[in-house]
Parts: sequence; structure tokens; C-alpha cells
Amino acid sequence: KAVVSTQSTGADLERYFQVSESDRKKIHSAYLEMREKAVCEELKCNKFETEFSLLRADKENCEKQLMNNKQEINKLSKQLKSKQNVFEKNIVNKEAQRLQMQYMSSLRSSTLSTLK
Repeated sequence: KAVVSTQSTGADLERYFQVSESDRKKIHSAYLEMREKAVCEELKCNKFETEFSLLRADKENCEKQLMNNKQEINKLSKQLKSKQNVFEKNIVNKEAQRLQMQYMSSLRSSTLSTLK
């Protein structure tokens, strides 16, 4: 490793950093190859970032849809429970009416038999 003193002239620096034409071409070729790889890597990275953004958006949409579905399920569950309660009340009322009619009928029969 050569040390360049602070008193080196421009010519000294040029001699120190002299590169042959073939080396220059190799360096330039390697530079272009590395630059091409870097561009490819950047494109891949951009593609992955885009895909990741799309997946994140899909995930957010799915989470929103899931919340909407849960709310709809809760709403329908409440409606079902309400209708079930009405249905049960109707059954109870019909049974009560049937028992009341049966009681009235037997009371009538018993009253008639007592009167005879």
C-alpha cells in the first residue's frame, strides 16, 4: 500500500493511478455488470415492495370484511333471538288458550251434569 504524501503533484498522482487500457476495459466492464446487477436487484426489490403493498391492502380489506361479517352475524343473531322469543310466546299463548278452552269445556260439562 503506497502512501501519497501531501507534497505529491498532479503528475505523481497520475503515475500512481496509471491503469492500462485493457485494465480500464475490465474495470469498466465489471462496473457495467455490477450496475446491471444493482438495477436488477432494485427492480426485484420494487416488485416485492409492490406485491407486499398489495398483500397488505388485501389483508386490510379481508379484516374489514371480517368485521362487517361479524357485525352482520351479531345483527342476524339478535333478529333470530327476537323472532324465536315471539315464536315461543305464540306457542305458549296457543297452549294457554287450548288449556283454557279445555277447562271451560270441562267446567261446562261438570256444571251441566250437576244440574241434571
